[in-house]
Amino acid sequence: MNEHKPDWYDRMKQGPFRERTFTDERMDDILRQARSGTAGRLVKGWHYAAGFAAVLILFFVIYTQQPAWFGSQTNAPAASPDVTLPPVSEPPPTEEPESQVYYVKGETGAYPAPEYHTMEPPAFTVMPGMAVKKKGAAESGFVLIEADGREGYVYEWYLTKDAGERTVQTVEPYVLLVGEPLKFRMHPEEAEPSGFTLHAGKVVKVTKEYEDWVCFDMITYDQPYEGEKWVKRSELAAWDPAKATEGKLRPGADVYEGKMIPAELPADDVIYLKEKLEGQTYQIQSAGGFTGFILYQDFVPNPFLPATASNWLLTPSEVREFEAYSQIKDDEQLRLLKPLDVFQYYVYAQELNDAETVYALYMKDDGYELPDYETYTNDLSRDPAERERTLQLWEKLKMGYSVKEEIDGDEALIRITPVNGGSPEDTKGFRLVRNADGIWKVAWMPMQ
Repeated sequence: MNEHKPDWYDRMKQGPFRERTFTDERMDDILRQARSGTAGRLVKGWHYAAGFAAVLILFFVIYTQQPAWFGSQTNAPAASPDVTLPPVSEPPPTEEPESQVYYVKGETGAYPAPEYHTMEPPAFTVMPGMAVKKKGAAESGFVLIEADGREGYVYEWYLTKDAGERTVQTVEPYVLLVGEPLKFRMHPEEAEPSGFTLHAGKVVKVTKEYEDWVCFDMITYDQPYEGEKWVKRSELAAWDPAKATEGKLRPGADVYEGKMIPAELPADDVIYLKEKLEGQTYQIQSAGGFTGFILYQDFVPNPFLPATASNWLLTPSEVREFEAYSQIKDDEQLRLLKPLDVFQYYVYAQELNDAETVYALYMKDDGYELPDYETYTNDLSRDPAERERTLQLWEKLKMGYSVKEEIDGDEALIRITPVNGGSPEDTKGFRLVRNADGIWKVAWMPMQ
C-alpha cells in the first residue's frame, strides 16, 4: 500500500547539515568584528555575568556551610556542653504586709486573753518602738499581736504606725493618793471607765505618764488585778502620809487579835486602816485576809515600801523617844543618838509636818548658818508646795534608796544610794555636824 509522504519527510532524511553555515568567509567576518570592538562588548558582558555567578556561588556556600568563624554550623548540630545548673532555692519568706506592722508607743504587757480585769500576769512585755504584727481585729479594746515569735493581747491604743512615737513615758515610781472616790480606765482614750471605784486614802504608785494622764499600780485585797489603770493626774491628790490608809506595820510593832491578845502578822504584809477605834487604836486588815488591831503610831504609810526601807524607819520604842523629844526639845535627849538616828528623827518630823521639831534639830553653834525661827516659818508659809515636794522626795527615796552612815571626825554623811545600782549622780548625801557639846545636829541645807 502506497502511503503519501509529506515534504518535511524528505528534508528530514537529508540531515540537519545539508548546507555549511560556518564557512571561511563567516570566520573572517567574526574576526573583523572583534578587531572593530563589537566582540569586546560581548566579552565584557560575559565577565559581568561570570562575576555575578561567582557571588551567588559564594553566598550559597556561606549560607549552607557556615564556616567556623561565623559560629557553629547548622548542617551538623553541636554537642550539648555539660552545664551544671544552679540549685533551685526556696523562695524568700513573704514579708508581712506593711498594713499589719505596727509599733509600740510605750512599755506595756501582752496578756494571755483580752480581759479587762484579768488575774493573769502578762505573758511578756513589749517595749517602746518595738515592731509587732497585728493579727485580726480589735476585741473589747484589745488586739492580738505577734512579737519575736510570741503572741499576746495588748490594748490597741498602744499601737501606732509611727515608728518614732514614744508618747508613753516610763517614770521613776512615785506615790499619790486618791482624794475623792474615782474610777479608772484601762487606757486614756477609753470612752467610759471600765475599772471599779477607788476610795479616798488609797495609795497608788505612778509608773507611766502620758500627757496629763498617769498609769499606776495599786494593792488589791481580794484578788490580783493585772490590767493597766489610768486616770488624769488632776484626779489624784498629792502624797500626804497623814491621809494615807494603806501601809505596813512598823518593824517590831505589836499586833493584837482582840483586846490585848497578841497576834502575828505575816512579815512585810500590806495592811490598811479599816476603822478608827477609841484613842489611837485602829482595826486593820491585811492583804492576806488577817484582821487585827494596832496603835496608829505603829502604822507606816505607803504599802509599796520595800524591805530595804527598814533602816529609814524608827522602831516603836524610838517613836516614843522621838515624841518625848518633840515635847521638850532638849539637846541632851539627843546625846546618845548616832547620826543615822538624828537623820531618822528629821525625816519623821517633816512627815508629821512638825516644823518646830525640825528646826530644833538644826545646828545652832556660832559660825554655822541658820535663819531665825520666824524667818524659817515665814519662808515655809510663802511656799506651800515646798511641803508637798519634801514629802514626795522622802517617799521616793524610801521606795528605792538605802541609807548608810559615814562619820569623819565631827562631820557625818548619810549616804543615800539607789538600791538597784544607778549612776553616781543618783547618789545623794545628808550632812550632819557634831556641836560643841558633842551632840549630832543637822547642818543647814543638809541635802547634797
